[in-house]
Amino acid sequence: MPSDAVNILGAVNTSLGSVNMNSLSVTEIQGSLVIDSRLVATELGVNHSDWFRNVIKKYQAQVEQAFGILRFENGKPETGSKGGRPEVFAWLTEEQSTFYMTLSRNTDQVVQCKSGLVAAFTEAKKRVQQPSPNLTPIQILAAIAQQMAEQERQQLETQRQLDLVKSDVATIKQIQSDAELALKELPPATKPVPVKTTRSSLNKLIREYCHKTSIRHNDAWRELYREFRYRFHIDLGIRAANGRSAPLDVAESLDVIDDLYALACEMFKGGER
Repeated sequence: MPSDAVNILGAVNTSLGSVNMNSLSVTEIQGSLVIDSRLVATELGVNHSDWFRNVIKKYQAQVEQAFGILRFENGKPETGSKGGRPEVFAWLTEEQSTFYMTLSRNTDQVVQCKSGLVAAFTEAKKRVQQPSPNLTPIQILAAIAQQMAEQERQQLETQRQLDLVKSDVATIKQIQSDAELALKELPPATKPVPVKTTRSSLNKLIREYCHKTSIRHNDAWRELYREFRYRFHIDLGIRAANGRSAPLDVAESLDVIDDLYALACEMFKGGER
């Protein structure tokens, strides 16, 4: 095989092993330096399943938005175990693992783990920068096979996530469709909606004017009735007092409620005089 091909493969997969610092083993996968989340949990002194669920998955969206897609993998059953559901873990890059470490309180064990993590990635980067050794044809084929397998795994994972998104979108559309159908099937109203009267419109106008100007309601009504007396020569206040009713009742009985509303619009429309 040409030496150029050997050099390229050596650059892609510099080390077939891993860098171990304080039990934190950094591995190179498809040109990226990563660490097993199970090792980080062990160094932190926490249960990996709990840490994976309460930290890694909980903040997955923030991590992927800032530091790239997380790479998940199913762990192999331990030797001698009866099988069962394999444990899922994550291959964390330096940025991803550093972010997750910041979410832990700085106890002595956490500080030691952070220090070991920095040292492990620093040593791994130094080894990656070293000239790659000459590889035998068998090692080259093994590196190619490993790279192809990793690419296929990533493609499958990407497709799985796309399928989940499509499924979620379909579920949301179905929920919307069901909701729209349920609205259409609602029984008609048993009573007609009350018609908005001139009196209610007048009350709303006065409330809005007082709210905007901080003028008291009684003062606004008193000014309106006084101006109405000057314009239409009808004293709604006196007539209401004589008949023991409200001025608006008098305006409606005299069929001048529309005139009163028109005057109010002229005086108070827009909250200004």
